[in-house]
Amino acid sequence: MLEKVNISSADLRPKIILAFVVVAFLVGVTGAVGYYSVGTVDDQAQHIADDGYKMDATSEMILAVETQQEAILHAQLGHSQMGERMFTEGDDHFEEKGVGAFASYETSAAESQQPATATADGSHDPAAGETNTRK
Repeated sequence: MLEKVNISSADLRPKIILAFVVVAFLVGVTGAVGYYSVGTVDDQAQHIADDGYKMDATSEMILAVETQQEAILHAQLGHSQMGERMFTEGDDHFEEKGVGAFASYETSAAESQQPATATADGSHDPAAGETNTRK
């Protein structure tokens, strides 16, 4: 079979068409690999972004705990009013910026998995899965 195919005796037109088909096939394969790779990079970027929100909330919790530790030191040194005020500020910061950020992130992630549903009057029902935007 291969003895019958003689490329040197073929005309120029079939050679150019064959070369074009080979190059087009290689470009198609390269495009498919690139498309798949972009999807993989997008998934990894989303994972990194999710971790960033968690790290931000964790650092806020650490800051709140350090504020409470400083408040305890002030209370031990006899500055009870200042210690109590700082402890309350640290507790509020822990609840709002730390635990609150985790809760809103987890709620947003869970709600983004559910489709939004409309109520009978046409408005969206937040309890039925409306997506919250993260700040």
